[in-house]
Amino acid sequence: LNCSFEENENKYLIFDFLKDGKLFDKLYNEDKKFQFKDAQKYAAELFLAIKFLHDNNLIYGDLNPDRIILNKMNHIRLMMPGLSKSTEITPYTAPEII
Repeated sequence: LNCSFEENENKYLIFDFLKDGKLFDKLYNEDKKFQFKDAQKYAAELFLAIKFLHDNNLIYGDLNPDRIILNKMNHIRLMMPGLSKSTEITPYTAPEII
């Protein structure tokens, strides 16, 4: 996260631009075989990322290769679910009331 700001009712988070794709694309690239050493590196980085989140009392709920982004040095970044769309919290209504 580089910075954040609010404007009226909107909140903005500014992240680095990561144009090098998702881990999913690298895993399923038919032109290039996924190497074992790459798998080891990504697994270690993923472990450290999850450990960091858990050490800070955060839980990553939807981990899959589509949510792991690669930077220009081929290191992973986790894309946090729910940050890219606006969600409105509505109060719970029991089905029998509807």
